[in-house]
Amino acid sequence: MDANVTLFHSNSVRRESASGKQGLNWQLLLQIVVAGIVLWVFPDLVITSLGALALPVTILCIVMVMNAMAAVDRGRLSSGTALIAFSAFAVFAWIAQVATMLYISLGGALAAATLMLFASAPRTGRYVSMGLGLALSLVALGLVQESSGTVSFAVILVALAYPLVNIAGVAVKRMLKHRSPLMHDRSHLYHCMVSSGLSSKVTEKILLGVSVILALVAITAVLSGIPDTLLYALAAGMLVLFVLWE
Repeated sequence: MDANVTLFHSNSVRRESASGKQGLNWQLLLQIVVAGIVLWVFPDLVITSLGALALPVTILCIVMVMNAMAAVDRGRLSSGTALIAFSAFAVFAWIAQVATMLYISLGGALAAATLMLFASAPRTGRYVSMGLGLALSLVALGLVQESSGTVSFAVILVALAYPLVNIAGVAVKRMLKHRSPLMHDRSHLYHCMVSSGLSSKVTEKILLGVSVILALVAITAVLSGIPDTLLYALAAGMLVLFVLWE
């Protein structure tokens, strides 16, 4: 009897895992389609300097930011992270004197602040977080394209380092354990910190504080001309530290 129950439970877990993976595949496909449609409507956002790889790499960037924001949908982390990033983008746009991106960034910051302060749900919601990620990725591409070199991809990477390092690190950890990078588990930075004994609220505050510091570093880089090499090294160092954290 016990063996039958165990076998039934094992089969149920396998079915749920397969169903979740299939859902992720459809979700990823939908994100790619959405990114493609957006770039068809706004072709100037495509990273044309990459030549034949321009369109697929641009789509990859958009999809990665969307998933990165969805992955930090814990408490008010997603909306808070978006608020900080949009605010940094607004400063970038002001420095580069790109009025359109300034107004869009301020609008994004206002929307994120509204979600953070007045949302009644304990989480922003996965699809809302993806929407924030889509908006952030489009503003980031617009800033890089229209700022005449003032805002680089390295600066954007640092401004969004928390969600991007989180999702990249989780994927690397899963692959090192011979698992699918798309599977669900509790290896995100948030979960690691909570597992170490911190409360959810304290963890949220620390991660939002880290996001503020990274945004300030990115702003400082734009103002003082910190080499992109150092910014990439900073992001890479954060990624390595997270991957090594068990």
